[in-house]
Amino acid sequence: MFALLALSWLVALTAAGVLAGITDRLPYCQPIIKYSFCDYAALVRAACVDPEPYFMFTTILAMWLLGGHFPLILATYVNIIYLSRGITG
Repeated sequence: MFALLALSWLVALTAAGVLAGITDRLPYCQPIIKYSFCDYAALVRAACVDPEPYFMFTTILAMWLLGGHFPLILATYVNIIYLSRGITG
């Protein structure tokens, strides 16, 4: 149980660290960014680069994180249905 908890924290912190590292390396037109919340989308839009590749990266990362859990959840439900049919049948 502890390993699963530690792994989930490790994955979340790694994903947040990667996004923070990407935004830290972006070139900004002005040395001080005014009126910007410190979220990824606002910082990428404030940079002097085309934001599309950076948003594509976050989309791929989100799909990987969310899509990676779906087969596990689906397999769990299939296993529950299989076991419950064995008990009642």
